[in-house]
Amino acid sequence: MGGDDVVVRRWRRVNPAGPAQWLILGFGAIILAFAAAFARSAVQQEFRVAEAAFVGGFLTLMLVYVWRMYRTGIYVRARQVRIVRVLRTRTLPWADVADVYSRPARISGLATVREAIVVRLVDGTEVETPVQRQADRVVGPRKTVGPVLTDEQFADTVAFLQATRLYEAGPQE
Repeated sequence: MGGDDVVVRRWRRVNPAGPAQWLILGFGAIILAFAAAFARSAVQQEFRVAEAAFVGGFLTLMLVYVWRMYRTGIYVRARQVRIVRVLRTRTLPWADVADVYSRPARISGLATVREAIVVRLVDGTEVETPVQRQADRVVGPRKTVGPVLTDEQFADTVAFLQATRLYEAGPQE
């Protein structure tokens, strides 16, 4: 995440994929194996269309959910930052971003034990990202969906986003 690669044309994941993301991909592989086994048995045993459609639809939804969980994080490219959550993706122009910082993640307005990266817009709106820092405290509320980074990874990610914001705030072409 050096200064030379700040301008990117394609979406690039800023936060590194951690153990949770690899575990999620493993779960996706298990679902694919189950789907292949089901398809094979459905062909051999001639399942009814309704049964096959129900199971196939369920497996498809599970694969989409696993894929979205894997993709959860922060992505950047020239002039935009994208915040990907499991159920929602939000794309913001860098021109609308006033600051990038961290603060305790919130659940229904209450602080949790982990910090999250926050994007503050020029209108004052705060957009909390799903990217969090590992908590020093073991006990307490925490969000369970989203990448959890080490202190060093978290600091590097915040610094990269701040540098990118400053770069993108410069004169436009």
